[in-house]
Amino acid sequence: MRSLLRLFRRPDRHAELDDEIRAHLALAIADRVNRGESPEQADAAARREFGNVTTVAEVTREMWGGASFERLVHDVRYGVRTLRRSPGFLAVALISLGLGIGANTAAFSLADAALFRPLAIDDPDRVVVVAARTPRAAVGNLSYPELRDLQSSTRSFSGLVAARTSRMAIARATDPVPQMRFALLVSDGFFDVLGVPAAVGRRFLPHEARTRGREPVVMLSHEYWQSHFGGDPAVIGATVRINARPFTVVGVLPATFTGLNQFLRPSLFIPMTAMDTAGTPSFFDRRDEFALMVRGRLRPGVTIDQAQAELEVFARALARDYPEINRDRGLAAMSEFRARVADAPPTLAIVGLLLLLAALVLFIACANVASLQLGRARARSREMAVRLAIGAGRLRLVRQLMTESLLVAGAGGLAGVVAAYGAIGLLGAMQLPTDTPLGLAVQLDVRVLVAGVGASMAAACLFGLVPAWKTAGANLVGALKSQDLLPGRSRLLGRNLLVVSQIAICAVLLVVSSALVDAFRRVEAADPGLRAMQVMMFEFDPVLVGYDQARATQFYRLLVDRARQVPGVRSATLASAIPFRPNYSDEEIVPEGYQFAGHERSVRVPVNIIDDQHFATMGTPLVAGRAFTTADTAETPAVAIINEELAARYWPGRSPIAQRFFVGPERRPVEIVGVAQTGKYGSLTEAPQPYLYLPLAQRPRTRLLLLAASDGPPLALTSPVLDAVRSLDPNQPVFNVRDFRTYYEQGALGPPRVLTQMAGAAGIAGLCLALVGVYGLVNYSVSRRTREFGIRMAIGASRGAVLRLVLTQGFVLALVGALLGVALSAPVFLAISAGMSGLGALSRWTLVAVPLGLVGVAVAACWAPARRATRISPTIALRTE
Repeated sequence: MRSLLRLFRRPDRHAELDDEIRAHLALAIADRVNRGESPEQADAAARREFGNVTTVAEVTREMWGGASFERLVHDVRYGVRTLRRSPGFLAVALISLGLGIGANTAAFSLADAALFRPLAIDDPDRVVVVAARTPRAAVGNLSYPELRDLQSSTRSFSGLVAARTSRMAIARATDPVPQMRFALLVSDGFFDVLGVPAAVGRRFLPHEARTRGREPVVMLSHEYWQSHFGGDPAVIGATVRINARPFTVVGVLPATFTGLNQFLRPSLFIPMTAMDTAGTPSFFDRRDEFALMVRGRLRPGVTIDQAQAELEVFARALARDYPEINRDRGLAAMSEFRARVADAPPTLAIVGLLLLLAALVLFIACANVASLQLGRARARSREMAVRLAIGAGRLRLVRQLMTESLLVAGAGGLAGVVAAYGAIGLLGAMQLPTDTPLGLAVQLDVRVLVAGVGASMAAACLFGLVPAWKTAGANLVGALKSQDLLPGRSRLLGRNLLVVSQIAICAVLLVVSSALVDAFRRVEAADPGLRAMQVMMFEFDPVLVGYDQARATQFYRLLVDRARQVPGVRSATLASAIPFRPNYSDEEIVPEGYQFAGHERSVRVPVNIIDDQHFATMGTPLVAGRAFTTADTAETPAVAIINEELAARYWPGRSPIAQRFFVGPERRPVEIVGVAQTGKYGSLTEAPQPYLYLPLAQRPRTRLLLLAASDGPPLALTSPVLDAVRSLDPNQPVFNVRDFRTYYEQGALGPPRVLTQMAGAAGIAGLCLALVGVYGLVNYSVSRRTREFGIRMAIGASRGAVLRLVLTQGFVLALVGALLGVALSAPVFLAISAGMSGLGALSRWTLVAVPLGLVGVAVAACWAPARRATRISPTIALRTE
């Protein structure tokens, strides 16, 4: 409190200090005069003996306490006044930094949502992912018996819990038709171990999550509670029907907790033991059903490495006890971030690309502002020299100039946050064509704001430190004579290097963004192997309303027959999967006669279960053999259709028709009867993938899609097909009702289009900033060479010669930067293409067009200052200092 009071009394203390210094000097001068010195000699000697008055005053104020805060306030006020006198510089700096910091903040928000953001649980750093490692997957799930063995045997964890995702049909008592929602089935102690409280109501009691087939209780996600129950606390104790069974709502989870997956947001949380009667009793006893995502909380003092060592011993024991199942399975403990990276390398590649592009934009912006700062150095050279002459230290001036840089960076950071808010809104509005609650929680939260502040501080250091140090190191004599602050060629050398760096990095941005745009153009123009744009899709899962396999098969048989009778339906088919959505299963097959390399004994291939009308409905051409027919039944030999890629890999140089492969542990033989054209299954940028089709009659499924092809607008089929469904079962939930063209544009083209737009925006932003840098440098150079141009024209140089001289400066800088950037683009592109398939080779036209375009645009940016140089009057120029 006393220190605060002293701060408020500062003006009086400053006046008192000045009076004391003047009184001290007066007494010293009087004493010397009394000893016979002249007043002039006495004054000079007393001041020499006293020292620099300003320095003495500064040292004295340091001893008062609170001087640092006072200097900071003074520096901020002085910096604000200085910046107000340079509105042009401030506007360009804010625009430049706003673009750079905004791009970085938006990119970090996406990266944070996809990779970095920890789970919203208690002490997330102590919770690790416990996963299986196999030759095919770095992060695999565990079985329920493995979980129980780990819980009873390991000592590194204070708790081990698991969860699995499942579809559920949920309805309130007043709902006529149930809705499909995703649920997270959790093991006992799930919320206790993770440290997730209930926002409303309570968590599961221990016996509710341990007793199999009893205690039907459910907790709701906060989002589902708000959207479907209006946030009513009275929902606690209410009964809802889940898969046609009554469940009691006991709690609501916090809004921050959305499960274990950063992409999927379940609406319901149910003890997995409560679903034991839902047709999957063997799940709890089967060691080969790997469906559980496992998390473990480390005991105090235990590290991940220690837990890993224990898991390796446990995995060897499992391999010894269950060799058929666990021979090639290891166990690993890893952080959430490491598990996300290992589970989805393409996500890391995309996030890394966006962060790299954003960092390059920020560097160009900082170089741009640093160049402007160096340009301001000459205008402030006399000011800095005067302050140095009256006793200010160099570090004191650097601190003042860095304060101004921080003010500019702070204002640029605010502009960047506003720009990032708009970009984040666009990312959040991106829709995926599915009823599955998929998406990224891209948001402007505290973590993203901290990243924005960090980018602002980094920007202040990047563009402020070197100019501040050079400005504070002014040549006193030259500066007081109004000569250049920086002598000789060093005036422009630093700015030339900055401009060349800007153009080089801009060239890298343009090459990478051009390559992405070119890849996306080729993706749009390429044939994805689909001719089904006039198709409507409807998804069903009769198990959600209590059907067994036999009833589900009967339902689908009647459904597809009635759909084919709907007016406007050209053909209709049933399938278990569609392209561009990770809803396919896979089969482990052993091609007959094929010799695998190393320890491999089989290969897993994505599989689609289809009926006999699939190829006709979807327009996928068969290149050999036949399609499935109604004669392919459960009583006939097993048959399959493969794609060209699978045929080329395992039956190279010969026809695969009538060849066989074996499936399942019992190695059942399957005969190949057809070969389909290879298409795109996971994404439009994927390399050719093997794919397998099996007949629905021989591989019945409960969850299927009805695909209805139309000769007219496919959306016109929606109502009549839904009426056909209601005529069969009015309680049957239908989801993912979409026409295939919309699904294709949103699901297949949507994500790469957003990535391409962001990369293109980064390239355009970098180009604009680089052009501002070139313009600023040439404009500054013209202003500094006014006298030179006047002399040249006075001795006979033409205006055209002066114009060429100025344009040549910009041309050389742009050419050197563009060539350097193109040279750097090749390794950068190779690094990016290694993580992102589908980019193809770097086009030679891109390598030619980018430098030519950069040089041309840069020379155009130099035109205005060059024209101004030609209008300089020799008479006026010769009078210029």
